[in-house]
Amino acid sequence: QECSAWASPQLQVLKSARFGRGVVTRSKVESGTLLMSVPFNCTLSREAALQDMPRLRKLKRYIEANSTAQQLVSERILLATYVMLRLKNPRGRYASYLSDLRDELASTVTSMPVFWSSDEYLELTGSSMLEAHADLTAGSEYRVVLDAFPSLAGKHGLSDYIVAASLVNSRSWDSGGGNPVMVPGMDLLNHFLPEPSSVLNDEECKAYKSIGESTSAYRNKQAGAWELRTKLRHQKGEQVFVAYKLASNAHTLSKYGFVVPWIHNRTCLAETWLHKPAQEVPEWPFARFWKESMLTARMGALALQVDSCIGQGFDDALAAARVWSVQARVEDLKADCGLPSGKPQDWRLPVNCSRISRDEELEALGFLESMARARRSGMAGGTLQQEESLTTDASVSWKLRAAATVRRDEKYALSQIERFVSEAKAQLRQRGAEWRSYLADVPRGPVAKSFHALGRAAERSE
Repeated sequence: QECSAWASPQLQVLKSARFGRGVVTRSKVESGTLLMSVPFNCTLSREAALQDMPRLRKLKRYIEANSTAQQLVSERILLATYVMLRLKNPRGRYASYLSDLRDELASTVTSMPVFWSSDEYLELTGSSMLEAHADLTAGSEYRVVLDAFPSLAGKHGLSDYIVAASLVNSRSWDSGGGNPVMVPGMDLLNHFLPEPSSVLNDEECKAYKSIGESTSAYRNKQAGAWELRTKLRHQKGEQVFVAYKLASNAHTLSKYGFVVPWIHNRTCLAETWLHKPAQEVPEWPFARFWKESMLTARMGALALQVDSCIGQGFDDALAAARVWSVQARVEDLKADCGLPSGKPQDWRLPVNCSRISRDEELEALGFLESMARARRSGMAGGTLQQEESLTTDASVSWKLRAAATVRRDEKYALSQIERFVSEAKAQLRQRGAEWRSYLADVPRGPVAKSFHALGRAAERSE
């Protein structure tokens, strides 16, 4: 009320077994109805935190003057530090908001893996999620905070900072330029998108959020406020959802604490990271050069990201694998095939490189295949089919089902890589001198569909 924030009397906050606390309609709401307006001066941003707690400017100045610290922190650090310092004993302008965050901690951040027990966390062993989506910066950010404020060491531990950072991660919106902002009231909205009727390719995934969401939350610069407006009619007692973003389950579980059951077979978002430790790369004469270069650059492993639709990421991974399979001089590869100088992680060779033979292309495919098998063998859980069954097994806890969903998605991506490599090898072996176009005949992911069809898939009866 102090800053003229407004919420429709047609809304109420209720809890449900499936979604926890959320916003529900008291009566029927027509499409296009404004449900909430939160002026920018009501939101909790970095600038608002600095204004409400001036001593944070010392942390800001410390980071600006320290290039090493700049490499260790994310955009959230000032906001997360503010939340950490205020959460236990809320006061200041945002005291009531922070009190609500504190009181609801048990039903919010505890579903994120960073708060799981050690036994529960073991269910994610070997998954790419622990490398690509785990919050690996919280510890380094906390150390930067202590460097700026040494007296905090005995008052606020790393666990306090992780709680604060998780709240900022899960409840903030992007106000532009990666600047996180927390919008009181609007951050009560849960996520939902309807399952599309067919598989979405990459471009369609980018558009599906706006097509599929029933309510839109947006930054209205002209009104100077964050606004919430319905896109579809809502019946009485219906929960009001927004779409955070369409992302992999590894991302949504780590950041928000939920999974979406259809991501792996309706999008190209199921993915894996293929790793080859430096000490395990090939040892033939020319590969030794690459290995020595990796070690010199302190690059512990070759890391390649591939999605379940075998898209651009696979082509990039195969281009990297060719570097480890071709037996040619570095000078010749640079001159004839455009091998880049620079860092080891940037080394790539195209299929039309004249220095690559068909047998070496087979070696490159085998290189990726071995990486996929190594990733799968190191993962917790069972077969892809067993993981699929576990995702809907009501006899186990939700956290175990969520872990199984993340594992299922990655094992699905790995199965697609192995399937594609097997078929690519068969095509390659059948080719003669004109073998370099062999990949064109191997089936990949979904073909593009019209956005009109997507719109129909996302419609809901009014």
